[in-house]
This record gives sequence, structure tokens and C-alpha cells, in this order.
Amino acid sequence: MQALGGAKNFTLIMPDADMDRAAQVSTESCFGCAGERCLANSVVLGVGPAYDVMVEKLVAEARRSRSATGLEPGVTMGPVISQAHREKVLGYIEKGIAEGATLALDGRGFKDPKNRTATSWGRRCSRT
Repeated sequence: MQALGGAKNFTLIMPDADMDRAAQVSTESCFGCAGERCLANSVVLGVGPAYDVMVEKLVAEARRSRSATGLEPGVTMGPVISQAHREKVLGYIEKGIAEGATLALDGRGFKDPKNRTATSWGRRCSRT
């Protein structure tokens, strides 16, 4: 189920959902759309027993994703637009940690091996 539809979209994953498919679609929407679509997922909520399963599956999907400049085939998430935006995103992550969140998979130190100046961060970043 998807709610809101105004750029801060919550997706609810119910316990009887196809978890593999839900993780794949959610990852594509969250990372692949990179906030550029008003219906892209920004929050995935696993309901009840779906929570732990979804955390595990979303982390696995994030590990499989490929971050780079976005000009190469197979890239699933390109870099953020600027260093300033990168700092803003990192600030959100730090704020979440300060408020008690834990990182399921930390990508804050990601560097594109082909482009050391790229500011891509999302490949390995998931928050619970």
C-alpha cells in the first residue's frame, strides 16, 4: 500500500506480501527514483513480522545496487547533485542516529572507484 503521494511517500508492507518483490520494488523506487518523482517511496514500513524480514531484504537489495556517475550501464543510483546536498543528506543521517535510529547498512564513506570526486552516498545507506 502506498500513502500520501506528495514526495514523502510511505509504503506499508503487510506480513502476507511477497517480500522479495516488495523489497525489489521498494528499492527501485527509493534509490532509482532518487527523490525525482512525486510518487517515489521515501519510507518503507514493514508491519508486524514483516519489519525484520523487510530490513534484511532491503539491505540485501541495497548491497546489490550499483552507484557511479550514472553514465555507465547498470548504475542504479548516481551521485547527489553537489557537495552541499551531500552534506545535507549526511546531516539527515546524523540527525536520525542522534534521535536513536540505527544504520542497517552504512554508506556514508562510499567512494566511486572510477571517480574519486563523486558524491554518491546512497548505495549502502539504509536506516531503521
